Amino acid sequence: MNSNPFQSPVLPETEPPSNGAQPSLALLVVCLVIGNVVNFATSFSFYFDPEYSLAARLGWLPADLCYGLIYSLGLTLLIHALYYQRLFDLMPGHWRLITYLGMFSEYVSEYLPWIVISILLAIFVLNSRESENWKLHTWLCILVYLADYGAQHLSLSLQTMSVDDAVLITTQYAALWYALLGVNWVIYVANFVIVLVMIMAIRKDIRQEVVRDTYHYLGLALIVITPTLHNAYTYVLQSQLGV
Repeated sequence: MNSNPFQSPVLPETEPPSNGAQPSLALLVVCLVIGNVVNFATSFSFYFDPEYSLAARLGWLPADLCYGLIYSLGLTLLIHALYYQRLFDLMPGHWRLITYLGMFSEYVSEYLPWIVISILLAIFVLNSRESENWKLHTWLCILVYLADYGAQHLSLSLQTMSVDDAVLITTQYAALWYALLGVNWVIYVANFVIVLVMIMAIRKDIRQEVVRDTYHYLGLALIVITPTLHNAYTYVLQSQLGV
């Protein structure tokens, strides 16, 4: 109770409290081992595939290590948050690491991860007390995942038609072609806006002195760096193979 009638009232905290309790070093080490072993096991055959050059196999290593790190950190944070019952006190960077574990649903269905990750991100943002900037950032990420899901299905449909681009544009399938172009533009623009909103959210955190941990910033960075490395590798590999 405030006994000073002249003191300004204390407003309730509008920003989420920092998740001060960090995962233990032992948990982190165990999850690093599990995450990287499981991730390496999924690409083990590629590294020993003689159809690819040594440079092609080693070139995949940076992106592969990043994937292993994402899975490891996501598993660490998930176990820690569930044990301490603080799942919805996690930070936006934590959400990205944890939800990326949904990539393993690929072994159920090839395109399922984008749906699983979108649902998990929506659960986090709907139960969060984060600022509107971070919520907008997350909704835009969901938009990109869903748009990418649609783009992959459109691309697959076009590939099964077995016609070249020139013929395709002048046929009844032109609608699908332009729909794919439109969805890809949505993805490009949304990714650009995501980066801008993320910068705005980080600046607001700094101004309001919101405490963030290393996992938060690693989550934000790795989810940008890893797909970039993956796409760059795919582009270079396809160029070398003449695909």
